[in-house]
Amino acid sequence: MAQRREITGGGVRSGRIEASACLRGLLVPLLAAWLIAPYGCSRDVVVIEEEIHGFRLGERFKDFEGRVGRRIGLKRIAAPQSDPRELVYEARRTPDNAEHIERVRLAFHEDRLMEVILYERVTTVARLDALRAQLEERYNATATSPDGTREMAYKTYWISGPGMSITLRRITKKPATKLYIQYLHDELHERLKH
Repeated sequence: MAQRREITGGGVRSGRIEASACLRGLLVPLLAAWLIAPYGCSRDVVVIEEEIHGFRLGERFKDFEGRVGRRIGLKRIAAPQSDPRELVYEARRTPDNAEHIERVRLAFHEDRLMEVILYERVTTVARLDALRAQLEERYNATATSPDGTREMAYKTYWISGPGMSITLRRITKKPATKLYIQYLHDELHERLKH
């Protein structure tokens, strides 16, 4: 331990600097780093086992690109300025070539696939209802939705899946109605918000 000298009335007195004072100076930065770490890139992310037409939420970009990126016509697009997503892509098809999907939008956060949006070719109310029923059966869950007083030009359903949240939405607008399913990796989305 370091020695401390104090000058008193007529002489010099020696003492020891408390070890705790030295440790405090080191512990504060370590504690701050520990508290910040959950929101940084250092933690590992779970890759969700269930594939979505060949997409794996949580998959690293390089693994994704090597596995399916070239064969689906992947093209990087600009995210809106207010959108905090790091990388946003569009694709012409899904890895399993699902014919009912017109196009795909993908977003990556922390170098991992966070979001998959599948735009349907058929955008009718009947298709919306069929997709809702399929999702409820697949995830053994009941879709929830607003009561209708807030939604006029669109209809939204929410379903919880394993490690992900799912939004099914039909938007009636000109020149064309849109119908899509959004799959969002829960953990990555939570990190994006912080």
